[in-house]
Amino acid sequence: MSATELKPSQKIKLKVIDMESGATTVCELDEAKTWDWGNQEILRVVDGFQITSWDKLVEVASFKAKKGYQEVKVYEGRRFMLLGGG
Repeated sequence: MSATELKPSQKIKLKVIDMESGATTVCELDEAKTWDWGNQEILRVVDGFQITSWDKLVEVASFKAKKGYQEVKVYEGRRFMLLGGG
């Protein structure tokens, strides 16, 4: 299911939180399609799960929309921030 296939009542926004700066931006789900999904230096996490593709993001967003959520929080940061240990 693509973002355009979501019913109007299931439209959901993405709240993208930069893990390094704490800056937050809000965007439409379709905008995430243009993200560089091949860049393995960027880590995206939703509810503790790593999101590695547009399809997976749509799957998660669709599930949340069906549950009545109006937004999905996507934590985005550089991979070394979470894998560095310490």
